[in-house]
Amino acid sequence: MSILRRNQTFHLRRRVPRRYRDVEQREMILISLHTDSESVAKTKADQVWQELIEA
Repeated sequence: MSILRRNQTFHLRRRVPRRYRDVEQREMILISLHTDSESVAKTKADQVWQELIEA
């Protein structure tokens, strides 16, 4: 899982698993974590990804 900073906000950058390619056409997903703190971003990243998979 990759966390990157764009301007002052951290984002989660993740490759779409092949089993979901029929549902999601993008190869990479970029999701804002709505924080400027790297430690908060690291804790939120796993939760955000799990919510996306469940949806």
